[in-house]
Amino acid sequence: MEPTVAMMIGKVIELRDKVDAKTRAYKDSIKQDETDIDLLENLLLAEINKLDGQSIKTACGTAFRATLTSFRVAGKIFATMPPDERRVHVFVGEEDVRASCAEYPGIVEELWWGKRLSGCRVELARATAPLLRELLTEAWRRRAPEAVRERLDG
Repeated sequence: MEPTVAMMIGKVIELRDKVDAKTRAYKDSIKQDETDIDLLENLLLAEINKLDGQSIKTACGTAFRATLTSFRVAGKIFATMPPDERRVHVFVGEEDVRASCAEYPGIVEELWWGKRLSGCRVELARATAPLLRELLTEAWRRRAPEAVRERLDG
């Protein structure tokens, strides 16, 4: 006897239900592992962020404080953003840092790398687009090669 369309539809539904049940069981079986991974990744991220320029060598490789998003020109970093994306670190000169901190207290603050003033930290939720444009452009100009800056200034 040849299968009817109704029989084939019934079989497809039966197989889909079987696959759905197996998929749910699998997802339930790995839920704790996923939770453990998330916890360990958050702990590891916190430890990496404490490195302050150092590194951790492991059998799997070397972990650096590289969890920041970096913005570069010609391979040189002019700004970074931590994973929480609430602020941006902008590498401008000391004069710009001091002026911006004075003009925008509570929005712009000094950013230190060890004992060196390396730029400023800007709270994105409170910063205006013109302020960010000014600081990021200045930081970009400081790091960009002269030929690239000349093309921009055209």
